[in-house]
Amino acid sequence: MSRAQEFYEISVIRIRDENCVHFITDGKESMEPTTFSQRALWSTLVTWILIFFCVFKGVKSSSWIVWLTVPLPVLFVFIMIINGATLEGAGQGVSMYFSGKEASCSPTDTECLKGTTAAQQWSDAAGQIFLGLSVCLGIMTSYGSYNEVKKPIIMDSVIISVCNCSFSFIAGFAVWCVVGYLKATDKLDSS
Repeated sequence: MSRAQEFYEISVIRIRDENCVHFITDGKESMEPTTFSQRALWSTLVTWILIFFCVFKGVKSSSWIVWLTVPLPVLFVFIMIINGATLEGAGQGVSMYFSGKEASCSPTDTECLKGTTAAQQWSDAAGQIFLGLSVCLGIMTSYGSYNEVKKPIIMDSVIISVCNCSFSFIAGFAVWCVVGYLKATDKLDSS
């Protein structure tokens, strides 16, 4: 079980105890039944209240929220890149980012090269970029209706697409620096 799944099943939805034993096994309840998660309830409630206050006045209130919600994640990604670049093996991770295979693979080591190919990796990356753009599509169409009638929108679309693609490419450095670190310290599964 991954750490994320372990956290989710133990701390959030509470279907396992601290020892990862499922509360319901073979259709029978164990000694301790599944409990209600007040933490999940309050977290969800606070999230929805924040969302309500972000959008309840329409474009006027949401335009102020954008000044916080756009630069803050960008700042965090750059902090992650700087932190990742200081880790042991970050260069190997960046090399894997561009090549699509492990930097330590020799051209004759077929077992090592059996993983993801560079073409497959970049194909998946392009799919992820289109997914990121499609998430914005609905809200951009909605906010676009507030533009002037004669406003040229093609330049706005190009700017949004180029910024999204560039940011996704830059964010890849944060991820692959950590992958290189995990590989260098043998914390990454070779499978």
